Amino acid sequence: MTGITVAAKYINPAIRIIGVQTEACPAMLKSYEDNTLYEEYPREESLCDALLGGVGTLSYEMAKDYVDDFIAVLEDSIAKAVSFMA
Repeated sequence: MTGITVAAKYINPAIRIIGVQTEACPAMLKSYEDNTLYEEYPREESLCDALLGGVGTLSYEMAKDYVDDFIAVLEDSIAKAVSFMA
């Protein structure tokens, strides 16, 4: 995510970047809420199993300068979006 945000902010510094995470593992969201880097984070089952786990140090540091907000998405909403896209 942070690599894309760097490019997007370079092209348009006024763009607003919203980071989206599964509610099953909101590691980055919680890292910023708690002002703590969670390299490992407890997780639940998720449709987005590749997105589960902790936060990398570089991503955490870079996101401070480029991501405007983070939100958590419900599993039900993910399922509906995948169904819609299919």
